[in-house]
Amino acid sequence: MDDRFRILITNDLYDSFRRELQEKGESDFEWIRVDFDDKPENFRELLAQADCMVSRYDLSDEEFAIAKRLKLFQLPIAGYNQIDLNRLARLGIPIANNAGANAVSVAEHFFLMVLGLYRHVFHHQATVLDGSWVNLKHQNRELCGKTVGIVGLGCVGRQVATRCLAFGMKVRYFDIRHGRADFESVEGAQFSELEDLVRSSDIVTFHVPLTRKTRHMIDKRLLSWMQPHAILVNLSRGEIHDEAAITQALQDKRIAGVALDVFAEEPVEPSLPLLSFGRPTQETWQVLGKPASVGAVRGIFSPHCGPSAETRLRVVDLVVDNIRRVYRGEPPHARVIDYDNDANW
Repeated sequence: MDDRFRILITNDLYDSFRRELQEKGESDFEWIRVDFDDKPENFRELLAQADCMVSRYDLSDEEFAIAKRLKLFQLPIAGYNQIDLNRLARLGIPIANNAGANAVSVAEHFFLMVLGLYRHVFHHQATVLDGSWVNLKHQNRELCGKTVGIVGLGCVGRQVATRCLAFGMKVRYFDIRHGRADFESVEGAQFSELEDLVRSSDIVTFHVPLTRKTRHMIDKRLLSWMQPHAILVNLSRGEIHDEAAITQALQDKRIAGVALDVFAEEPVEPSLPLLSFGRPTQETWQVLGKPASVGAVRGIFSPHCGPSAETRLRVVDLVVDNIRRVYRGEPPHARVIDYDNDANW
């Protein structure tokens, strides 16, 4: 066997960035395309020769037993809840994620969705297109002066915080890492305990990983802390919220609105009751002496589309850099932390 450094890489990244991978990598790198949804017949042979793997899917115990040369499990995405972190720790295989390659784009998506609700974007466009010209400018809301509560001040949370400060907003955050020497805060952002943060915020936004501790953290109890005019935002993972509890909070007008890019089941069923708040409720207004239909939208939803084209380019740079580090015998960047392991805290 030769001394080439073999990387099994997911087919979607390889097909889109084959030239970039070749140019950015070392001459000894051999990039091997693998469709992890439909593994090739020689997958076990490839595993036995693999030094690194770039995939969003876990391996079985039997497959890991074959992959004796594996030095890095690299995720091209931020989420890692589908991976058995304890098993990788036992095997001594480091795992890294995309190190916030999507942070800027997801932060921008936050403003798209919140401003969509604050400025009645869908209603205003509809009334231009249908000619009714119903102007709700005096019901528009400004971001300036509002308090945003950020749950999870990681890569995405920090990008949201800096942009909120630029909008003239007050920024509060809750993060379980607060107080640790290696925790990176944002100047101008104020730490609050979770309940106090939720009770005092006009907008509450979640940017946390999915773990046993965060699953359904947005529940009936947390929603009861929110102010009736407040908006709930979740751009992280759908499993951290209870969709039935959010639906009930909207129905009871315990909260004013919701912006979700993620759902417990994806793709989401169009019949999901929660989605009804994204459909205009018809009210009759008099406009220039004529009745007109007005849509009051209290929910904005998107199909887990926070990342961008630029995100993918940053992912490729990170993947190559991390593999190069491991190739040189150095530890990878953006190692995943098992937040469910109490020994870490």
